[in-house]
Amino acid sequence: MSVPIDEATSRFLETAAADLQRRLGNAGTVEVLAIEDRSVGVSLVLRVRVGSRTIDFAATGENLVAALAALTVKEAEV
Repeated sequence: MSVPIDEATSRFLETAAADLQRRLGNAGTVEVLAIEDRSVGVSLVLRVRVGSRTIDFAATGENLVAALAALTVKEAEV
């Protein structure tokens, strides 16, 4: 379940999702980019639709930028 976020964080996630979508191009569609847990740093979850499949990625970092960087590395490995 995603956690409540402030407006600046929401805008950051929207911009990051748009950037990830540009990277994916026609290969897939970003469906969700959300903060899942803040108990230890920041955990992000990315859901991508590829054809009829959905693929979930998750990564954790000390802060939002570090979590996004870790998520981007995982997304690039696929």
